[in-house]
Amino acid sequence: MDKIKCPICYTEVEERDFKETYVSPYNNQDYKRSECPNCDVIILLWKVIKT
Repeated sequence: MDKIKCPICYTEVEERDFKETYVSPYNNQDYKRSECPNCDVIILLWKVIKT
């Protein structure tokens, strides 16, 4: 499974542990939101998922 890194603390987050899926009305792209489990503040990591 792919992992993404938090841009603040560099903690690895599993892509499959996403919290939300969003489909952009402008380009019909799927985005998945993940949160870093280590940061004191919520870090939103958006990555384009090609379908």
